[in-house]
Amino acid sequence: MRDYYRRGDDPERQFFRHRETSGNETFDKEIVSPWRKLRLREASFGNGKPYSNEEVEADLAYVREKEEHQFTGEREGEAATQMHYGTMEGIASYDWFGPDAEVVPTSRYDDIRNGVDFAVVFTEEDAEPVILAVDATTTEDTVTLGGKTERARADIAFGKLATIKYFNTPGKLDGQIPKPGEVSVPRVVIGANAENANELTKTFASALEKGGKRALGEHRIQHALLMEAEGQLHEQLADAIAALSKRFDVRHEPPKILEVFGAWERELPEDVETTGIPETAYEKLQHLLENDAERLSLVSESWAKNVQVLAKALMKVGAVRNEKGAGENPDTFTKDQTIQALKHSRRAA
Repeated sequence: MRDYYRRGDDPERQFFRHRETSGNETFDKEIVSPWRKLRLREASFGNGKPYSNEEVEADLAYVREKEEHQFTGEREGEAATQMHYGTMEGIASYDWFGPDAEVVPTSRYDDIRNGVDFAVVFTEEDAEPVILAVDATTTEDTVTLGGKTERARADIAFGKLATIKYFNTPGKLDGQIPKPGEVSVPRVVIGANAENANELTKTFASALEKGGKRALGEHRIQHALLMEAEGQLHEQLADAIAALSKRFDVRHEPPKILEVFGAWERELPEDVETTGIPETAYEKLQHLLENDAERLSLVSESWAKNVQVLAKALMKVGAVRNEKGAGENPDTFTKDQTIQALKHSRRAA
């Protein structure tokens, strides 16, 4: 995948004064540096492909202004850099989100303007990929975390999802996205506190120093990240159903999607927030999506489309969580306030 993004120009020119470091030389050299070079670059979307050069330059000017004035020095800090790049590496190289998950590092514009650090693309043969916009964090501040997770719910209330303006898929997915450009996709906020981010970085560095990528294998933090993503997507699906229901009144018959997905959500076990959604529920959701498309009577409005898109994303993440046994040790990260808040994101809001 990495060779696909190399286009000959210097990617570091887009980082201006921004400097990202994990504080670990091995991690920076083997993980941070390669991923930085893979960021989607705004300039490659110019010349009408699909944006004008003027529009791209305006976006780059926005990035320059933020980097040079608002984000002085080391914007993210070592812990945030550790989580950002460690999570990308875990998903891309160690199948933390399953073997069908690809990672696409976003442009600086989408990072700064749209709050998307990277995208996870779930590939599927003979079907459009399922895309997740990801914001990786290490903050333990509940106000900040609440603002991050509330952003997705606020979008859904207005019939929208997260925006990635400069998006393209890895080479093996060419043709599955109509053309490079803007996509609207579900957003999740995942992460852990600085202590666990630092532990993850040391584990990566040690594995690389001893024997390369294969020496690491799975890492316990992946289970927490899956639970965070699953919990937020479940909440967003419920929000999308509620938002869609408000679009109809007594004069208009609601589409079947409300009845079908609403019933599915109500039948989930009471302890779903702690244990995750059971595999049997995902089997039913799979049936609804694959076999009941006509009965769902999806309307053309974005509110109805959002329900379907969120359901697909939830199903992808949930299937991996069930397969990998996430949630088997729910008390592992009880002292990590970042993980606890993101697993129960309504409490953070």
